[in-house]
Amino acid sequence: MPVHERHYLDSTSAAPYARTIMTASTLLIGIVLLLFGRSLFWIFVGAAGFVAGVSFARTVLGPQADGIVLVAGIVAGIVGAVLSVLLERVAVGIAGFLFGGYLLATLALALGYPDVAWIAWLGGGALAALLVVALLDPALIVLSSLAGATLVAQVLPVGGAVGALIFAGALVIGLAVQFAQLR
Repeated sequence: MPVHERHYLDSTSAAPYARTIMTASTLLIGIVLLLFGRSLFWIFVGAAGFVAGVSFARTVLGPQADGIVLVAGIVAGIVGAVLSVLLERVAVGIAGFLFGGYLLATLALALGYPDVAWIAWLGGGALAALLVVALLDPALIVLSSLAGATLVAQVLPVGGAVGALIFAGALVIGLAVQFAQLR
């Protein structure tokens, strides 16, 4: 299996409609994070919950129908979004941890180091959580742009250099749009 396919959208289900819904919702979440991650921070937190819920369901529950995995992601996303409204700094810190961990674990897998992916998850999560809490607006912009670019690049059926270019282009667009919104 190519490295770019090893992510939370991997599926063994025969239900193509659920796979299509997951792909479309992941692409939409990625684009929203790229363009509005800081200003709609509750979407950032909800998206972190969605990604974590789907990843958790795939890892813990094993091969399940896409519908079950999708429900786990949606429930975790809703819980994250509601908590973000009630407990802004805590929720943003948790979202930073989840996305920071996810980003570094994905990088470790892409570089061919699956044995250290969990260490990358913990280290990336801790660093991202500290950054988000200390530097809320700029950190939210950077993390939501990174998260959005990662989701967009992973959901598209390309890899290698083309996937890297899509990631880099999406990241630059997300950073530019969101930093321009600060003015």
